[in-house]
Amino acid sequence: MSIFQKFLFGCALISLTACAAKHLEAVTPQYATGSREALLIDYQSSGSPCLDALIVNLSNVGCNEAAAVEVSAGRMVGCLNPSPGATDLYSNSSFLHTLNPPQDFMPWCGDHTGIWGIYEGSLQDFLQSRPQ
Repeated sequence: MSIFQKFLFGCALISLTACAAKHLEAVTPQYATGSREALLIDYQSSGSPCLDALIVNLSNVGCNEAAAVEVSAGRMVGCLNPSPGATDLYSNSSFLHTLNPPQDFMPWCGDHTGIWGIYEGSLQDFLQSRPQ
């Protein structure tokens, strides 16, 4: 290869790489609106570290629908629609937020809004066994 050919080859290579560099764009994953991935990216704190931890953990284990129900002792929160076959704590337990814990209360988290306790059994089980 002659010097002139090497020079042309070098110019062509430089122009191709310079052109390629101009067209590169950062790729940011796009998640469906309302998906748990989108929630975790856009999540804004509720002001309660315990509630935030519960929401993020419910989302992380694949809970597709969570709910809160007013009860005499406070508010019961849990997953209504867990991932199929889920055996984790967050999918299969209910969480009570209260200021006055009942006797069978097992503390899970406490912050300036009150105390959170955990109960075995899903929120769905709790709602089905609750007297109307």
